[in-house]
Amino acid sequence: MDVVGEAVQKAWSDGGNALLDDMAAELTTIDMEGRPEDIGSLVASNFFDGFHTIGVAIENVVFRMLSDGTALEQVRADPALVTSVFYEGTRLESPLMLSQRLTLQDVEYNGVLVPAGTPVVMMWAAANRDPEVFDDPDSYRLTRQIQHGATFGGGAHLCPGRNVARMLTEIAVTALTAPDVEIALVADDHEWAAHSMMRQLTALPVTIRRVHR
Repeated sequence: MDVVGEAVQKAWSDGGNALLDDMAAELTTIDMEGRPEDIGSLVASNFFDGFHTIGVAIENVVFRMLSDGTALEQVRADPALVTSVFYEGTRLESPLMLSQRLTLQDVEYNGVLVPAGTPVVMMWAAANRDPEVFDDPDSYRLTRQIQHGATFGGGAHLCPGRNVARMLTEIAVTALTAPDVEIALVADDHEWAAHSMMRQLTALPVTIRRVHR
């Protein structure tokens, strides 16, 4: 965070970056406890959150793949399924389960008035199991037609790191499903972190070793 923060602070000080100028201007309008000290701290903290989310995504995707009795061998037989491993894993175990926004104006939805300024929570974990969108939504199927679920949001606040998350997860899955790698879960009982917006395991013990097939 120090490296990123110092680099961003220097870039802003050097001038000529409209995005950083806008972010720095908005930062001065925030008057609340815990406010970032400067534009460098603001960007660095968001980078940290992004890397954390990617780490959780990789863990969840690998966990889902290894929990299925046939998925590992399916991917070894057809490496193109790595993309399906990412989408199906993050659909069922969304790293970030929900996000909160504020309504900018009065909104009426299904006869219910939501006044401007109302906090609205969007539950990605529920949307990704919507039976009207996903057939047999609780099942893990690598043959399912790839549908971009709600894991990374949408609209103006679409996650800017979604493609990086997918790239790094697919790199990890490709390495772990290589023909000369044997990987397996150590235990059958896995505990999810409690009281968190993140869908995150407290631990994922596995055995990994090189083999000659």
